[in-house]
Amino acid sequence: MAILYVFIAFILMACSSDKESFAGATSETTNGIAVKVVHMDSIPLPHAYLSLYEKNSLKKISSTYSDSNGIAVLENATEECYIEGISEKDSSLMLWKEFDQNETEISLEKSSSITIYTDSNSTHFLTLENTPYQAIWEDGYFIFPHVPKGNFNMMNHTTMIAQIEVEAGASIDTSLSILNQKNYLFEDFDDGDLINNFGKYSPNYGWYSRGIKGGEIDSITLDYAEELGYFLSATFNIQDTAMILIGTHIGNDSSAFNLSPLKNIKIKLKSDATVFVALEKDMEGISKKAIWEINPSGEWAEYTLAIGDEIVAEEIDQVPFKEISDSITLFTLFGSNGTYLQVDKIEFEGINLTELLK
Repeated sequence: MAILYVFIAFILMACSSDKESFAGATSETTNGIAVKVVHMDSIPLPHAYLSLYEKNSLKKISSTYSDSNGIAVLENATEECYIEGISEKDSSLMLWKEFDQNETEISLEKSSSITIYTDSNSTHFLTLENTPYQAIWEDGYFIFPHVPKGNFNMMNHTTMIAQIEVEAGASIDTSLSILNQKNYLFEDFDDGDLINNFGKYSPNYGWYSRGIKGGEIDSITLDYAEELGYFLSATFNIQDTAMILIGTHIGNDSSAFNLSPLKNIKIKLKSDATVFVALEKDMEGISKKAIWEINPSGEWAEYTLAIGDEIVAEEIDQVPFKEISDSITLFTLFGSNGTYLQVDKIEFEGINLTELLK
């Protein structure tokens, strides 16, 4: 069993890595950049599969195979990419690193595996940060069956739970507690769809929108910015007392969820409208809301909405959060007096995924 260096997320550790240097310059062709793919002993690797990924979104932008001499031509290659290399049918040789346009040769090494025994369950989502690698749940443990050599942050959704050093050809087994995390990233849109993160465990139909009292939504889509990744973007036409609504079920469309441990809602947005954030109980003939108000600056900013700061108006069923906190069904954004709303991230502080699934 290989030695594992794991540092739980609250321990700070300074990490550094030295880039390999190669003599010469990468060959440029009319169709892309040519590199030689080799095994660790500088043996050319034919039929190795290479892919380039955008750094921010991890979107695959091109892929190719090396020829019989180990030469591969990479299209759309820039310094803002990661490069992945895989060889052999069982992915026994791998590479993952930042792409360097000055390299003429890249070397694949033996892949490794990581097995994590935990006090958690299959509802958690473990990844290696800034890579496409996701753990698989197999009857009591998580496993990354094939990963390349490198230093990685292991993530549970967007929370770092460990730092791990993977040597070439290692088979790593470890135990790890992840049940004590107390923040849940409800939505960040970086998966490129309009279904909130919890909707992947408790399926629903995703985000929906409509006008209220004559408000009209002109468009609602996912946009992309290099510094943000994907974000929700809506434009609308609001006159007088009209409003627009953008909402989603917390999870399954017919279920309610206990959010009693919630401390704050953190939301990153940009808008010229007055924005109201609501957690709602809408079931069994009861429709009540806990509502917070945001007056955006017109620039991207993160707003913290504390429990206890709700706008209470009992006569129109706007109630303190604690009154409905054990049976929340909907998360809703309302907009008035503006023309656009963009949302990048929504986080529930005080909630972890295990509690949400109870």
